[in-house]
Formats: sequence, structure tokens, C-alpha cells
Amino acid sequence: MPPSWRRMLLYLCVACFLEGITYSHLGSFFNVYAIRERHLSATQYGIILGSYSVMVLIITPLTAALVAARAFTDKTILCSGMTLDAVFTLFMAAASEISSKTHFFLFCLLMRVVQAIGRASAVLMLYVIAGAQLEKINHVVIPLLETIYGASVVVGPVVSGFLNLSGFFLPFVSIGGSLLAFTLSAFCFFPDSERAEPKQEADDGQHNSCSIWSIPVLVNALACYHAFYLISFNESTLAVKLNKDYGFKSSESGIVFLFSGISYAVASLVSGYYSKKVRDPRNIVLLGLIVVVVGISLLGQKTLFETRLWIFCLGQVLLGLGSGPMFVCCYLQSLRQIGGSSPSKDIYASLMALFNPASSIGTMLGPFISGIMMDNTNYEILTALNLLLTLIMLLALALTARCSRSVSVTKVITSDSVQKF
Repeated sequence: MPPSWRRMLLYLCVACFLEGITYSHLGSFFNVYAIRERHLSATQYGIILGSYSVMVLIITPLTAALVAARAFTDKTILCSGMTLDAVFTLFMAAASEISSKTHFFLFCLLMRVVQAIGRASAVLMLYVIAGAQLEKINHVVIPLLETIYGASVVVGPVVSGFLNLSGFFLPFVSIGGSLLAFTLSAFCFFPDSERAEPKQEADDGQHNSCSIWSIPVLVNALACYHAFYLISFNESTLAVKLNKDYGFKSSESGIVFLFSGISYAVASLVSGYYSKKVRDPRNIVLLGLIVVVVGISLLGQKTLFETRLWIFCLGQVLLGLGSGPMFVCCYLQSLRQIGGSSPSKDIYASLMALFNPASSIGTMLGPFISGIMMDNTNYEILTALNLLLTLIMLLALALTARCSRSVSVTKVITSDSVQKF
């Protein structure tokens, strides 16, 4: 691996880790502070956190369009996004000085919206640069970034919870300051992207952008949405059930979730590596969906849970193992389908403008739907519905994979016949 690749990969990994921590660090303390000490309603708190996902839906396609316009370099867009995220994370430390409840709510909402604009741009550029500049090893780099981001989302609340012991302002100053310092370093030392021929790459991007809205690619994005929906749904319902029905403490629930996180990270890395060795990476996703079906079935079996903790752990492991390949393999297969052996930078950006919002919608709707349905039904019925949705997703992906392979074979046969004629 050339030295410039090593340096680029190091910066991409650190940037991904810091962006994940900046996104998730509110989870350990902000809920208690906002609702109990500042007397915000649960709805207001939900609006502050939900604004992040909404802005990702808006900003990610705009950033992809900015990449295609080539008005700025990839490095400039990446560092500008990280700077915006870092600076307004620092500003949010001042929220503790606002006495008015309404002003506190509006100030925090504004800060999170601007942070989300920066994060959405930065995260998209991480994948664009990783794919376009490290194309020969993108089947390793993209799963690696996904794993690092997942780990950072877990680490973020732990770090901020420790820092919050010294006051409300310290998590924002420490995490925002770290991201800002790293961004200044990236401005100086991050390798500049290699430039392709503008006209040729623009033409390729325009030609392939129509295929992004083809049914196979949309079904791949739907599988990505389904994975993040299941993960967020599981996080928002299982802990409540464990505590309410079986008296699990938070530490015991945390151990159960740890099994899911570790298995997801392992499955993501392994499936990304083997995606280049199989003809169609969707075959790995189909196997993962079968594993998810088994995992959900275990989680929904109430009679087995009353005395056996290992059933919980096994269900979480299977859920993580099955969900791990969905984003990575569906994304890489879409790249292979519409970009061929050498996708352009525009294709990377356009696909991330589709897959990143899909994952954000799944993460946002999982807790929202679970909160509504838990008030009207029980956990076993919810798992049965998720099992049905997973089976439908399995069928849809299998059909599109089979149909797209049939079309490819037909095109090859037709092409050979024309050449012989």
C-alpha cells in the first residue's frame, strides 16, 4: 500500500470515529438534563434529536450534487463539513447559560440542525473519497468505515457520560474541540484527491445516474433501511421488555446489546471482504436475512425467556450477524451494477445520497414506530410483524437478484450473437 494511501486511510478512519462520537454523545446525559432540569417535554426532546435525521435527508443529496458540480475539491467539502459540525458542537456548550425554557429548546434545535448539515456532508465525503481514491481496496475500506462508525456510536455516550461528571459544558468542549483540532490537521496534511478528466467523469456520472433509480438498486437501499430499522427498533424495545417483564438491570441489558454490536461489526467486515470473491454480494445479504429471521424468532419466543438469559444473547448475536452484511454488500453490489469495474466519483456520491438517507430513515422510524406500537400491543406481536417484514424483504431481494442476473445473461448472449453475426 503506497504511503499516501496509508495516510489517507488513517485520516478517514479517525474522521469517521470522531464524527460518530459527535453524533451520539448526547445519549448518556442530555435526555436527563433537558427533561428533568430544563423541563422540556418528551416531544421537544424528540424534535431536537430527530432534526438530525431530517437534515441528513435534505443535505446528503445536495452534497452529492455539489460533488458532481466540481465547484470545490473533495478535501474542501470534507473539511468544511467537519468544521461546521465541530464549531456548533462547541457553541452548544453555551446552552446551560440560557434560562428560558423556550429559548433553550430553540437554541439546542438550531445547534443540532447546523451540526447535522456539517455531519451529513462530511460522512458522505468519507465514503466518496474512500471509494474513488482507494478503489482497489474499497471492499475492505467501506466495511472498515462502517464498523468504526458503529463502534464510535457506542463509545460516544460512554465518553460524554464520564465528561459530564464535571459539568454540562465539558462534553461539548472536549468532543467539539477534538474534532476541530483534527479538522485543522486534515486541512494541512490530508492528501489531495487525484483528479480525473472532468468531462469524461461528468459524462459517466450523468449516464449512470439514471440506473441509480432502477429497481435492483432501490431494493438494495430498502434492505439497508430494513437493517437499520431492525437495529433501532430492537434497541428501543428490548431493554424496556427485559426490565419490565424480567427485572433486568441496565448493566445486564447492556451486556445483551453488546453481543449484537460485536457480531454486527464482525459480520460487516467479513462480508465486505468476501463480497469481491462472490459473483453477487446479494447472496451474502440473503443468507444474512435468513439468519435475522432465526434471530427474531428466538427473541419473540416468550416461553423460553423466563429463565434462560442465553436465548436473549443468541437472538442478539444472530440479529447482528444477519444485519451486518446488508449495508456493505448492498452498497458494493450497487456500485458493481451501475459503475462496472471502475465507478466514477459521481456514482459513489449518488449512491451515498441514496443509502445514507435510507439508513437514517430506518434509524429514525425504528424508535418512533416501536413507541407507538408498544402502547397498543405486546412485544411478541411486534417481533412477529418484524419477522413478516423480514420475510417480505428476503423475497423481494431474492426476486430482484434473480431477475437482474437473468437480464445480464440475456444481454451477454445477445451481444455474443451480434458479434458472431
